[in-house]
Amino acid sequence: MAAAREKILLALIGGPLIFAATAGAAIFSDNTFNLADYSETSVFTTSGSDSVSWMQCPTCGNPGSALQIQMMLPAALDVGAVGFINNNFAYTPSSQGIIATIDASVDKDIITNVPVDSSTTFTNTFRPLIEQDGLIYLAAIPGPTFNGGTTGYNTISRTGLGAADFTQYDFATNTFGTGHPNFAGDQLLFGLGQITNFGVDNVSFEADYDNLNLSINVVPEPRATMLILIGFAAGAVFLSKTKSRKLC
Repeated sequence: MAAAREKILLALIGGPLIFAATAGAAIFSDNTFNLADYSETSVFTTSGSDSVSWMQCPTCGNPGSALQIQMMLPAALDVGAVGFINNNFAYTPSSQGIIATIDASVDKDIITNVPVDSSTTFTNTFRPLIEQDGLIYLAAIPGPTFNGGTTGYNTISRTGLGAADFTQYDFATNTFGTGHPNFAGDQLLFGLGQITNFGVDNVSFEADYDNLNLSINVVPEPRATMLILIGFAAGAVFLSKTKSRKLC
């Protein structure tokens, strides 16, 4: 009898919690980077002597194929930037549920011709990208720093990204603005961006990206919250009655 009561209690309390935690979530993953699924942003280069190129590399992934971005930046102040938007990674908060947070991760490998120098440190950043209403927004997730040479693959991730973590960016001008995406508004498309500057001359740079994962966490609907409250209330009543019987 006690075991049966425990099963009923778990059904009353556990069921609504599971429903509330999973309702409306979306997960986007890409471990091949077929560029037919992507649109590229404008490409920024500081001068005509800079070059930015990309391809789906069949063997440089972790493992298999990956997105390979290559840049040649002759002058120390040169910057290269490009973004990739996956047209299948679409989510509309106004109809599918308001976004609370986003979890993002990617495997990234950097290969450069910059000599290893322990006195010089370079950053290594994963930039999840959102396109909404024709505007681009970037977040910045820091990965392990390095001293030149290559990094090997590192998984760079962060959970709980909010709208304020994504800032408007113009790839045509390499300019950050002040705006943020609307996590309750129109359709969002997701991807990643790369902005590169080393501050040294004659840099040959390659970034390989694989295993991109984005998890969309939604704000629980009112009815889901109500189910949680009902579940706890029912469980409390059940426990109260059970205890009363034991005291008799």
